[in-house]
Amino acid sequence: MLERLDRDTLDFDSGLTVVNRTKRFILPIPNWGSSGEELIFPPQSKRAGNIMKRGDNKKADFGVVFYNGIDLAWQAVRSNGKESIVLNDVSLIQAKKIMDKYRELQAEQITLKGVKQLLHYAKEELGIIDFYNTSQKSVKRNTKIITSEIPHYRVVSKKNIHRALYIRYGFIFRGPVEQVYPNGAIILNSGRHTWGIGADIFQRNFKVITQNIERSLKSLDEEF
Repeated sequence: MLERLDRDTLDFDSGLTVVNRTKRFILPIPNWGSSGEELIFPPQSKRAGNIMKRGDNKKADFGVVFYNGIDLAWQAVRSNGKESIVLNDVSLIQAKKIMDKYRELQAEQITLKGVKQLLHYAKEELGIIDFYNTSQKSVKRNTKIITSEIPHYRVVSKKNIHRALYIRYGFIFRGPVEQVYPNGAIILNSGRHTWGIGADIFQRNFKVITQNIERSLKSLDEEF
């Protein structure tokens, strides 16, 4: 049985000092109103039928339900024109292929069916499984476009310092959602928020910062 870790028991003062430089494909979700799907946990979840996100009437809001294959967690994004799905840890070649697929599906604006097809394509054809929700306001504030040819392809540009701990054994952690890492992972703390991230994703996308100078990570054993 996996150990449940609690944020308050972790010593982030001893963590590695890093900044986020992850490359992402951002999928803005239009304002579909109630034309999206109800945001409730699907039958495959152990919380099946429970509300994921509530609307103003306290009932389930509408949008898109999707699965993060890194955190092993169901997630949801509202279809209110203010939120996006992030396809995380995306290479330039992958981003070009996703953009082509997006343009093929979009027509006047992408539909719920189109979003599902795009995520399926990213997973099955490109091997991308790290999906999560964010606000469009956060995207504009914290990332910048990498190339104008692919306007949805962005890199994290904020200077926020994070502290990172490497947990080498399997665990469950309650971050933005309940995250499950059977083989261990990195736990990040920004001062205000704490969440888990796959060790390989962390190594590819974060930079160590020392005296305001950024450098690439060495092996996890060397760094931690």
